[in-house]
Amino acid sequence: MNHHPDLENYHQHDHQQDHRVGNRSIHHRIVQTIWRHLCYGVSTVLAIGYTPFMPGTIASACALLICLVPFDIRFVTLWIGIVIASILGAICIPLVEQEQGDDASIIVIDEVVGMWITIASPLVPHTYVWIIVGFILFRYFDIIKPSVIARLNRNKGAVYVLADDILAGVCAAVCLHILYAGFLSVATLWYMMPNP
Repeated sequence: MNHHPDLENYHQHDHQQDHRVGNRSIHHRIVQTIWRHLCYGVSTVLAIGYTPFMPGTIASACALLICLVPFDIRFVTLWIGIVIASILGAICIPLVEQEQGDDASIIVIDEVVGMWITIASPLVPHTYVWIIVGFILFRYFDIIKPSVIARLNRNKGAVYVLADDILAGVCAAVCLHILYAGFLSVATLWYMMPNP
C-alpha cells in the first residue's frame, strides 16, 4: 500500500509542532517554578517568615545583622538595601498574597525594610544600646500601628504591605533621634555642672 507523500509530510509537521508546543510548555513551567521560589524567598526573607513564633520580630532582629557591615560603608549599604528590598518586595509580594492571603504572616520583607529605615541615619550611633532602642521602637510602631499606620495597613496590596512598615520605620527613626538628642542634652548639662 502506498502512502501519500502529502499526508506523511502533514503528520511529520504535526508531530514537530506538538513537540515544540510541549517544549514551550515545559520551559514555561520551569520559569514559573523558579519565579515562584524567588518570590517566596524574597517575601519570606529566605524562609525566616516560616518561623512559627513571631516571624516579624525575628525578621526585624535578623535585619540588624547588617550592622556587621564595616562602618565606613554601612549607611550606604543600608540605603541601597532599603531601595532594593522595597522594589523586590513590591514585585514579589503579590504572588505570595495570591496564594497565602492578604499580608500573610510569612511575608516579612516589609519588617526588614522598616527596621533598616529605623537605623539608617548616621546621626545616631550604632552602639548596642541605641540599636536595641531602635529595635524596640520599630516593633512598637509596627505592632501597635497608631493612627496613619493603621489606616495604611487596612488597605490591600503589596505597596500597602510595605508602606505601613516603612512609615513605622520612619516614626521609630524620628523617636530614636529625639531620644538620642535628649540624651546628649542631659549628658552635656551634667558635664557642665560645676563640681561641689
